[in-house]
Amino acid sequence: MSARSVFDAVIDPGIRNPNFFEGRLLTAADLRDDQKAHRERQRLLGRAIGAGVVEGLTVSLETAPTAGVQQTVTIAQGYALNGEGQLLCLKQDITADIVPPTVVPEPPATLFARCEDATPTPTVPVGVGLYILVMSPASGYRERAPKSGLGSEGKIIGCGDRYAVDGVRFRLEPLPPEIISGASDAQRAELVALLNATGDAASRSLLRNIVANLCFGTPQLAQFPVDPFARKDGASAYLAYGAIDDLRALERLTDCDVPLALLLWNTSGIAFLDLWSVRRRPVPPRAGREWPAALEARLGLEAHARLEQFHAHILDLLGGDAATATTQPAEMLFRFLPPAGLLPLSGGGRSAGLALPVFFGNQTLRGPFHIEGARLVPLLERSMTFPSLQLGEDIVLWLYLLRENRQAVAAGTTAPTAVFASGHLPFVGDARFDVNRWDFSNYGSVLLS
Repeated sequence: MSARSVFDAVIDPGIRNPNFFEGRLLTAADLRDDQKAHRERQRLLGRAIGAGVVEGLTVSLETAPTAGVQQTVTIAQGYALNGEGQLLCLKQDITADIVPPTVVPEPPATLFARCEDATPTPTVPVGVGLYILVMSPASGYRERAPKSGLGSEGKIIGCGDRYAVDGVRFRLEPLPPEIISGASDAQRAELVALLNATGDAASRSLLRNIVANLCFGTPQLAQFPVDPFARKDGASAYLAYGAIDDLRALERLTDCDVPLALLLWNTSGIAFLDLWSVRRRPVPPRAGREWPAALEARLGLEAHARLEQFHAHILDLLGGDAATATTQPAEMLFRFLPPAGLLPLSGGGRSAGLALPVFFGNQTLRGPFHIEGARLVPLLERSMTFPSLQLGEDIVLWLYLLRENRQAVAAGTTAPTAVFASGHLPFVGDARFDVNRWDFSNYGSVLLS
């Protein structure tokens, strides 16, 4: 092989744009090549932004059962990017049952798509199990347009499809405990036991929390401080973690897919919907293969999802299983907590809220301390870089009350809220007489000699 200079232009593997010039005979193939070039640039831009949900695409469970089974969901309009950089767009809300399609899908248009429009046999949820609702690209032809051919002197000789439309399709992907690599044998056995006890609200809550953290890769990431230099296949051992990566390793999820929600199916239908255990904002590609568990953007985006998931879980409990949520300690409902979060407390006209002595009755606490609202967002943002807390271990929690919230509660205009934070986070309840209010403050002691 002859030597070449690094300064030589590299053109041959580049994006091919049709060159239009006067007198060139244009065919449909030339126009398709032009569209293909545009699509390729859009795909590369989409990959640079990252895979995930950009806007909308929230999934909600309809309260009215169909044929006595809770199986109807509404997916809000929105759009996402998949790992191939394709834009997946749902232009309107859809409400549909989790059932197989009633008609055979039409042949795909496959208009310059990198993802083949395969039509796998839909998964039908049966018995008791965990499933992930997945969105993938789809396409089809719409409307008709007249056509003429070369040598036909402009006469119409037939019709062709006018539009090749990019769309989406949805499917369920099973998530059985045995494929989750981050779970130990004991944890898999516990998941099976909890799946068999989904009629109990506390068991459903504990199952939801454990599975969500297995999707976040919480147990695997906890091993990073044990051996930060652990290697696998010549790279960091933490390049892949969590149940979603397990499904990708098994090729049951591909770069064409965007997970939207985790659901539990039992004899009554959908027992819970959990979006943020699998939903992510766009995650850009890895910058390297050495320190993904410490430096990559994925960690921060998953920390955001972790906090969103916990808050949604708490509100769902209080909205649907309030008797359980208000009478059970935290460790009966959760195995893991985010490093910081908000808790809606009872009182102030709130129909259902937590009682701190019950919820955290078995935990080691410090507080509650009053803090200014100005410290809340920085506290939550800083917590994003800290690991999840595992209840049952020797942990300490800081408890805080927001001064603005307590004033509004005293005035009878709102309901109380508490803030908890990992003991590993720096304490933010120190006495601040210059900015605090005397009746909603913390007081330090002064020693006079």
